Amino acid sequence: MNTELASDKFGFLVIQEEIDFAGGMVSPVSNLAELVLEIKRMTNPDGYLYPPIQQTWREKLAFTPEGIQRSEKELVEGSRREALLFTLPTSHVISVCSPLPNEDFRDSDGAFLLYALAYLYGTRLQFEGWFFDMRIPITTNTNDFAVSSQTASAFLSSAYSTWRGWSDTTRVQFANVLYMNSRSPSYEWLWERFAIDYMVFDGLYKTAKDLRKVGDCGHRHRQRLDNMCTRFGVPANSDEFDRIYGLRNELFHETLWAGGQPGRRSEIVTFYSALYLRWMNLRLIPSMLGYKTEYIGTPWWQLGSFVL
Repeated sequence: MNTELASDKFGFLVIQEEIDFAGGMVSPVSNLAELVLEIKRMTNPDGYLYPPIQQTWREKLAFTPEGIQRSEKELVEGSRREALLFTLPTSHVISVCSPLPNEDFRDSDGAFLLYALAYLYGTRLQFEGWFFDMRIPITTNTNDFAVSSQTASAFLSSAYSTWRGWSDTTRVQFANVLYMNSRSPSYEWLWERFAIDYMVFDGLYKTAKDLRKVGDCGHRHRQRLDNMCTRFGVPANSDEFDRIYGLRNELFHETLWAGGQPGRRSEIVTFYSALYLRWMNLRLIPSMLGYKTEYIGTPWWQLGSFVL
């Protein structure tokens, strides 16, 4: 049995409580309170932290007998833009008592636990020194559930145990599903979020199929929605399934969004169907990870906030 202790730093999570779970711990850094105030100060009123503004500066080099001479830096006109990639401060340390042997922590146990935390708190997280792109949810709630530190502990304990029992391929795939789930709210166009959320659903279906939890539906995507919800105790809604299926087919096969051009105005029912797809995924994830909660059986097509 592997008894090695593995740990790594990550950010940015505003939760200031320590989270103990079976097999590990998530601990805040000592100056987290000050960091949270600074991050919130930079957060937009809509609850998202946006990439910092960057500009390009140019300097000329002259090769002389005395050596290389540098001119004063000049701003490149028109180069002002949001940074494509940026980093955030370290907020927490994640430690695991017995990680999977012969694996890079950031690609195995660490990745799963990091993105499981991102699922719990409806945000995006990254290891120290790794980059973010796009906007990051900080004070806005992108989930339809609330979570306490006790719930977080119970969820991580169950989810981590279940995940470790899967094959290498399935573990990697599911960690990527959680990663893409955390990215969804960062996209600003509704049709983009829908595309990512359907990608997440397809990943969940593939995992369930590989685990022999659901049968092979082939290319019958409408049937996948029914089968996944039935198998994992998530309520079914045929009307919403039909709308989600229709949106998926038009977008993926005809480059249409709700019958028109992506980015154009669409009916309010389209907004809700796209939102409901994410909320359905949020219920499938804990069920597949063996976490028992009444939240899984709540209607995902209703507005409101539940308890995980």
